[in-house]
Amino acid sequence: MKTTQLLLAAAGIVTAAAAHADTITDIVNSGPAFGGYYYSDTTLEWSHAPILDSFQSATLTIDALDVEFDAVPPEQDRVSVFDDDLGWIVLGYLNGPPSGSSTVFDLSSSLFDDIATGLMVKIDINVGTTAVDYAMTLNRSTLTVSNPDTPPSIPEPGTLALAGLGLGALALGRRRQGT
Repeated sequence: MKTTQLLLAAAGIVTAAAAHADTITDIVNSGPAFGGYYYSDTTLEWSHAPILDSFQSATLTIDALDVEFDAVPPEQDRVSVFDDDLGWIVLGYLNGPPSGSSTVFDLSSSLFDDIATGLMVKIDINVGTTAVDYAMTLNRSTLTVSNPDTPPSIPEPGTLALAGLGLGALALGRRRQGT
């Protein structure tokens, strides 16, 4: 019985510790850059809201339609972010298929101060190719930051229940030892 109680307590504590991952997401999907059909040699720019909380990792996900990445010559929609110290930094290019896709960019820690003040993003549509008939539609830009060491502000009910069960099992074990 004592082994079962200790296992329950450990499960509750481990689950409570696992709930300490905190994620913050800022989604931009409206404004002049979003929803239109934009052709070659167009630049789309927007900013994400400042994220002031501390974090250890960040990603930028761009959702777009009609990105013909696999065409010949390929459509090359270049994604850049603005660094206050270095200017515009190229993250890479959107990838297809034309029916719609998400392209995820991992952001380096050198951009964390820019995220805290509102990350500026831009896409240069179809750069570096001679084809002029490429176009794309920007649907959404999602900035996600996470800090696995920060507890969430409101724990999940299941986590609280398991933590309570674990603490209850410990208390019951101590009570039985005392008698």
